[in-house]
Amino acid sequence: MSSSYNINNIYPKPGIFNGTLLLGSALTVDATSGGVQIATAFFTQNDQFTLVFLDIQTANVYVTFDNSTPAAGNGHILVAGEKYFWPRSKAQAAKFLRSTGTSGLVYCTAHEV
Repeated sequence: MSSSYNINNIYPKPGIFNGTLLLGSALTVDATSGGVQIATAFFTQNDQFTLVFLDIQTANVYVTFDNSTPAAGNGHILVAGEKYFWPRSKAQAAKFLRSTGTSGLVYCTAHEV
C-alpha cells in the first residue's frame, strides 16, 4: 500500500514580500553595555514573517529575553556553530552580549511557515 503526503508546508520557508526575498541582518555581538539587539529595520521590512532563523557565528554569546542585561549567571549561552528558529517576538525581545573576549556574529533571516 502506497501513501503520498505533502509535508513541505510544515517546513519554514524564506520570507518573501512582494516577490522579493527579505534581507538578512548581521548582528555583531560585542561588549556593549546592556547588550545589543537585532536591528529594528530587520523587523520593519515586513510585518508578516513569523519566524527568525539565527546562525551563531564566530563565538559563543549570552542572550536574555526579559529586558535584563545578559551576563555570566544571567541568561542563556548560545554556542557558536548552532542554528535556531525562533518566533519573531522572541527574536525582537532578545538581548545579546559576547561571552568571551571575542565578539560574536549572529546572522538572522526572516522565514514563514
